[in-house]
Amino acid sequence: MARTRRIQAAEARRDAIMAELGTLDDAVLERNSDLTDEERPGYEALETELTDVTTNLQRMMEREQAVERSRALAAELGTLPPAGGRADPEAGAIYRSNYEGPHDPLMDVWRAQTQNDPDAQDRIRRHNERMIERVSILRASDRGDFGGLIIPEYATDDFAEVAREMRSFLNSLTSRPLTRSPVVVPIGNVGASAGTPAAENTAYVTADISSTPLTLTARTVAGVAEVSVEAVEFGTLETPILFGDMISAYQEHFDYQAFHGTGNNNTHLGVFNTPDGNFVHGGSVDDFRATYEAVLRAAAEIRSVDKRTPTHVCMSSLRWYSLMASTDDQGRPLMAMPSSFPSNVGGGAESRVFAGLSVVVDDNIIPTGGGDENILVYRASEAVLREQNGGNPATIRVDQAKAAQGTVIFVARGFSIFSMGRRPKSFCIIGDVPEPTFGVEGLS
Repeated sequence: MARTRRIQAAEARRDAIMAELGTLDDAVLERNSDLTDEERPGYEALETELTDVTTNLQRMMEREQAVERSRALAAELGTLPPAGGRADPEAGAIYRSNYEGPHDPLMDVWRAQTQNDPDAQDRIRRHNERMIERVSILRASDRGDFGGLIIPEYATDDFAEVAREMRSFLNSLTSRPLTRSPVVVPIGNVGASAGTPAAENTAYVTADISSTPLTLTARTVAGVAEVSVEAVEFGTLETPILFGDMISAYQEHFDYQAFHGTGNNNTHLGVFNTPDGNFVHGGSVDDFRATYEAVLRAAAEIRSVDKRTPTHVCMSSLRWYSLMASTDDQGRPLMAMPSSFPSNVGGGAESRVFAGLSVVVDDNIIPTGGGDENILVYRASEAVLREQNGGNPATIRVDQAKAAQGTVIFVARGFSIFSMGRRPKSFCIIGDVPEPTFGVEGLS
């Protein structure tokens, strides 16, 4: 693949950041101590920039690879663009963006799987052959699992922002591509230091730090959308709306599992069911001051036990807005608002900061049928998150279970790995918190 100037510049910046991080790591190892308070902000900023640069570099390389594949296809079809020009990345595509192509992908899924339409089956087969090179659909099992239509690339792009709104907690974590094999993650526990002499003028003793590997495998996540049989058969199916519904449902379901999954029945093990995490009883956290203190208490719990600084606090939207509505006895907001500068603020409403932590507003923190009784403080980088296809679902099938009831169920599926078990002490649950309300003392 040819390296454009942008790719070369991104690679150079990535290498420079890694070199800076390596220099800091070497210095820490040499003096046998942790980062200083002066070094830590710069180190964490470099880590964040490295993640951003690496993600952008991967996207640019994937885009260039798509362009090269489209040029090769155009050459095969005899439709090469003028010298120096670029071929259409969707050249030869059966299902095109803006839903302007001659064939509707969801109608073809319906015809292929329920009507045994050979033409629709052939179009899906040819589409999948082209898409499988662009979209990672790997899983820790054989490819026999991947029946149905591989979601066209344009569909996930069109609904990227909608999808991100449905998974605020997952967005705060670092995501890496899913691999075919199970993932074995080392767990570095705090243990005996390596190379510490037993006493002065004695030999150095090498002590291995205690480590227990964590083996993780991919889980299935699905987003479901239901429409009437008549809407499909009479051609009134709104493909853009249905794509959006399925992708949103997929992301919301995955995000919910990251909180409440039990690890059973092929689900992820969520934060609230991960053993050995920190817990702080929050039974009296019923106003701004108590919430502020509880969040800092949870942060201190993580820092003192895990020896690492937490980065985020997650709460429901109602709790966040109730905190923004809090005022002092003179009517001044306790959260800094745009164009205001009160002297007694506990966070920033515009920048979403509370008690020095980045705020993640996510209503999936509330369990189905349960109450809004939890606040989560955590260090985002300690979670393990691996996803295929950039975090989007990869395939679509039709479930005929309700066909006799006049309902068609479209199922968007994907595979992912999630765990907070690598370092469970890196998160702290503030539990049993009273449900947030407006108009009470401290939240008026």
